[in-house]
Amino acid sequence: MTPHLTADSIWWNGHLHTGAALHHAAGTPPTAPPPAAALHLSAAAHSSAAAHPSAAAHPSAAAHSSTAAHPSTAPHPSARFQPAVSTHSHSDISEFSLVVDFPGDTRRLPGTLLPGLVDAHVHSALVDLATVRAGGIAGVWDLGGEPSTVAALAADHERRKMPQIRYAGPFLTAPGGYPSDRSWAPAGSWRELRSPADAVEAVAEAKSLGATLIKVTAHAGGPLLSPEIMAAVAGEGVPVVVHAEGPGTVRLALESGASFLAHTPWTEPLDPGLARDCATRMTWISTLDIHGWGRPTPESVTAVANLRLFLSYGGHVRYGTDLGNGPLPPAINPREIRLLQSAGMTPHEILVAMTADLPLTPSSPSQASADHTSTRDTHPQISPDASSPSGHPSRTSADASSPGGGPLRISRPLSWVPGGLDLDPGRFADSLATARVLDDSVHPAVFPR
Repeated sequence: MTPHLTADSIWWNGHLHTGAALHHAAGTPPTAPPPAAALHLSAAAHSSAAAHPSAAAHPSAAAHSSTAAHPSTAPHPSARFQPAVSTHSHSDISEFSLVVDFPGDTRRLPGTLLPGLVDAHVHSALVDLATVRAGGIAGVWDLGGEPSTVAALAADHERRKMPQIRYAGPFLTAPGGYPSDRSWAPAGSWRELRSPADAVEAVAEAKSLGATLIKVTAHAGGPLLSPEIMAAVAGEGVPVVVHAEGPGTVRLALESGASFLAHTPWTEPLDPGLARDCATRMTWISTLDIHGWGRPTPESVTAVANLRLFLSYGGHVRYGTDLGNGPLPPAINPREIRLLQSAGMTPHEILVAMTADLPLTPSSPSQASADHTSTRDTHPQISPDASSPSGHPSRTSADASSPGGGPLRISRPLSWVPGGLDLDPGRFADSLATARVLDDSVHPAVFPR
């Protein structure tokens, strides 16, 4: 028997589902929905505990777990999950519907389930990743580190109860450029480029070590890479993340073809035309709280204003904190969330920014995996991972997602808010900061529809 989970509510694809209806793919939906959202999740064989040990501090998990199936969820191999009650409506919820694939035991969790939360700017060598996962972060992007060290951490994350790690390899910089002159940068965490040929070689080496992103620095306080070298990096087909600091560096990153800025620009207000161009061609990683760590500073004010301008043109944002840079909480950061709100993002938009990195794996070896991306202002597709060159959304057909129409498995753990997710803007940040990560054995199954 395969265990399954139900929850009081689920946030998925931009909706908080507080009620649910199940219907059979070839049949008629039941006449009345169950009283609580019945999200059913496939779990690895006979996992004895649904929640990660980091959630054990919440005794309600054990108290509300049950092996009894919900009375409205009679076994059917192709039943689909559909929302009956949602916080807001949208004509196209997603290309995917969640699927119930039991029979099997059903276990119940109180609170809210949601896709695993991701911090898209972390330096693994400077933090304790096990603590980061215990603080509710299911996945991280390592944006600059000694590549073999980070690769080893990524390969061993499950055994060591760390977040899943996507990484960029070393910083690529000009000779003598940032961060080669910084004491915090470990030996081997940067690589100097002197020519476009060096750039091509550096990207190939990073890819061979498992990097799926490339980090480039453009720091006006020291030597800068030439536009030709920057363009050569971007031309290798791996999404490029640029640390842009100082006059002219945002435009340099944009015109070189970068997919991401590693930070919201903070050194000076951006020209509206430049912000508009950025919004159409790249994604920004937020990192707002590094400018004062909870105290208002001129840099924080500038960054929030730039982000608000970028968003006004439809720009796309990833939640990221630059964890390892100063006294940031090694967990979900409510200060970062509040600053995103002050820039004009709603709780739903912030959740999209925090969950937009869901790799899918096929449910059988014969099926090919697929990548998808998400939007800021609609709802995330199931598997955004910025694989498109711009880091912007791309719709992928169901056929491309799952040859043969079979289920895909989301391979990153789920997050769980034990007391229930509160979407009231004044309480949202503190509510989300209580999220924990479910055990790696628990995965939802999805079908293209």
